[in-house]
Amino acid sequence: MMVERAAEAGVRVAWARRVTGISEEGVIVDGRVVHARWIVGADGGESPVRRWAGLDACERDSRRFGFRRHYRTAPWSEFMEIHWSDGCQLYITPVAPKKCAWS
Repeated sequence: MMVERAAEAGVRVAWARRVTGISEEGVIVDGRVVHARWIVGADGGESPVRRWAGLDACERDSRRFGFRRHYRTAPWSEFMEIHWSDGCQLYITPVAPKKCAWS
């Protein structure tokens, strides 16, 4: 769905290309500069794009704690929800099509 929406918005997606850096003009793809107004670095927690952009300059505490709790209730959506706040994230994930038999 995200790829379809990006295409509708005019985004050109180039699959199976090697991106090796960014510059003021755009991204370096297969050894050539591809001009880009916007660059999206959806490349994970050890993001090379973030490093290339110089956004890794600050130190941050990488300790994470996870807590899990199950509630017996019918899901209100088929999608996972993610909520952010200062210093925390909350994930709501439906795990069954209806109320669960376990507690």
